[in-house]
Amino acid sequence: MTEFANHFHMHYATQAAQRGPGDGLTFDARYRCAQLPLFAPEHPLALNQDPDGRYRDGRRSVSHSLVIRVDGHALAESASLQELLREMQSSPLGDKIAWDMEARRRDVLHATICGVIPHTPPEPIPEKERGDLSRIRSFRFRVQGLFTGSFNTGRIYLCLYPELRGGEPATDAVGKAMGAGANRLLVCGYLNLLEELDAAEASLLDEYCRKSAAVIFDTQDCVALSVFESFDDLVLDSREVDRVELSEAEPPCEATESDRRSRSLIALDHIRK
Repeated sequence: MTEFANHFHMHYATQAAQRGPGDGLTFDARYRCAQLPLFAPEHPLALNQDPDGRYRDGRRSVSHSLVIRVDGHALAESASLQELLREMQSSPLGDKIAWDMEARRRDVLHATICGVIPHTPPEPIPEKERGDLSRIRSFRFRVQGLFTGSFNTGRIYLCLYPELRGGEPATDAVGKAMGAGANRLLVCGYLNLLEELDAAEASLLDEYCRKSAAVIFDTQDCVALSVFESFDDLVLDSREVDRVELSEAEPPCEATESDRRSRSLIALDHIRK
């Protein structure tokens, strides 16, 4: 029976937005310059350029990320997720969310494991790292619960919970292979706010996050890791430029001394007969 990571393994609780009574939700500068211009360029809060000049009209220079692809079409058929979304649509949040963005991004949903890969196509992943990744066994993960963080405020994410290997999330091996360390914040960007929220609306969003934390929207298989090349943070202008298939075989179990002794006795008994 597959055992999955839970809230103790992942960092969602510690990285979630911390709002007190009376606090609303305001867009941070990153959201205003990197995401809002991509779907609401005329919005009064949209910034056509960030102070560092990295973003212009929501676009930036090319970047490459190692990701777990998430099946957006399966999520669109998830009864538990769709029930939650219908409830949100009929709530005071209904007019504050850009609902059409879900369909626009359905084919590129993902959770980033390594945010920036400092290599260029056609082989963004070096040979050694590619070999290490290919030896990792394919794994399952749950898509479970909504999440809002203290970064990119305005974006609503889905949480991923990978299966456990040796008591640790299977994705830890991916970070180790890439020399990036374990990523315990595997979020999949899903919805975007169109408007900032007042205190009551922000409290309602937090309640949706709390009550969905234990709701499993879907369980999916990761049989390969992808490298996305993108020119914006919503990966609307993107493509998959590399793919590493994961191993299907169980790793060989090293025989213990007891196992070897038992096999020797069986062989000796067979010879005597």
